[in-house]
Amino acid sequence: MVNPTQDNLTPYGTASQSSNHETSLPENAIKPPISNIFSISSCAHTALVPGPAWWMFHFSSGYAYITNIKLYYRENYAYRMDGFKLYVTNSSTIPPDGYLCYEDGPGLPNPSTTMTIQCRQLGTYIIYYDNTGDYQFGPIIELCYVAITGCRKGMWGTDCYTKCPTVCIGQHCHPENGLCVWGCGEQKCLNNRWDIKTGVCTEGCVREFSQLCNCYKYNITPYGIATQISNFESLPQNAREPPISNAFTSYNYVADQTPEYFWRRYESVRKNRSCKESSDKEIDDAAKDWLRFSLDREGGRKQRRERKNNINNNDTVEIQIEEDNTRGDDQ
Repeated sequence: MVNPTQDNLTPYGTASQSSNHETSLPENAIKPPISNIFSISSCAHTALVPGPAWWMFHFSSGYAYITNIKLYYRENYAYRMDGFKLYVTNSSTIPPDGYLCYEDGPGLPNPSTTMTIQCRQLGTYIIYYDNTGDYQFGPIIELCYVAITGCRKGMWGTDCYTKCPTVCIGQHCHPENGLCVWGCGEQKCLNNRWDIKTGVCTEGCVREFSQLCNCYKYNITPYGIATQISNFESLPQNAREPPISNAFTSYNYVADQTPEYFWRRYESVRKNRSCKESSDKEIDDAAKDWLRFSLDREGGRKQRRERKNNINNNDTVEIQIEEDNTRGDDQ
């Protein structure tokens, strides 16, 4: 059964090969007719030269999610496919160093000249590689047609059945995880400004969208550094690391002298932050203000305790002097 959400991706890239036999060109393998019938003008054919032979397809979009690859090799020449390998890679390195989709191993019968290879991978290059070949001429490639099937624009996922988010520009999303490739629609970013590579709104987002354009609240504590006024067998970062719980252990305790309401406020600001409401700097400034206020309050408490201790000490001295004077009179 053909999945209507998948396309033949060969029109969206370019082909190359290790060498050309006469006037046979690598792009012949991605142009009609779809057939095993050989001719110099309709099939890709490498030259009869020593060394490995390869045919390579490069996606012009940079990458694609492939579901399967169908090969149409020259009819009656299956023995020349002996030992071939099919890769999906992220580089044009030869020998290929990417994901091996298929290998015609030793001792196997000759493969079919028309074969479909399942290969659910994300990649930039498809490479047909042969360093074995037949006993007479060595590695030779004679591909009459290659169909590369994968997710069409607007779809993503293992079988290309999941639609890209509606906020993605041009309905174009990453085929592996569904994130917007070219960023979110202009109406989602404040002042219509975003990073074209990451899709992040550089000046914030409008309405209730975050910088990923798919939510409006997120916890950003993993991206900062925690500090506290003192440690009691614990570290400040314990307050922002799992588990998320009120249960006490010595690993998540904030020291007695720490203004704990500062942490409560700081976490509250971070956890409820929306893209439109505040920037990282605003959050950090707010946290510093709360910390400064907390320290001031704690400092005031300390001064009051010291004054009280001084008063108590003076009273003790005066009482002791009076007692000594009384004893002197008795004598």
